[in-house]
Amino acid sequence: MSRKIDVIREEITSDPLNRGYASMSDAEVVVSLGSLTRKRIKEISSAELLAWSVFGGRLASIKDGISGGSDNIEKSLCEAAYLMIRRDGTSLDLNLEDRVIMLNALISFGRITQEDADELWEVAWEDISRSRELDISDVTEAHVRNARGEN
Repeated sequence: MSRKIDVIREEITSDPLNRGYASMSDAEVVVSLGSLTRKRIKEISSAELLAWSVFGGRLASIKDGISGGSDNIEKSLCEAAYLMIRRDGTSLDLNLEDRVIMLNALISFGRITQEDADELWEVAWEDISRSRELDISDVTEAHVRNARGEN
């Protein structure tokens, strides 16, 4: 049995999100699995970080903290953030606890505001389908029929 069929079978049998798969047709299950109803945090690219940093003088404030920070912790934090923003090909993954701690520290040191951080979180959140969340793609009615044992 393929992994995709196994995943679909488990999803429609256990219905962990209470979507009501049992009363859905195969076509309705496909639509339900493919609809953008879930959210996840994606990595923020260096290009997105750079664009975010321009507004409200964020980049300048972080850069000023490199030499003007109150202590070596703030200076190091600001330099790391500045390098991450400026270096092409990097990304910020807010799924990682230490990155969230760094972001919150930038707020604590007054280098960015809570509103600035909230805007960055908005960049990180993306809408995804349940099938993408389950790491399966291109679910068809035939897959659902097979998972239900109707094939």
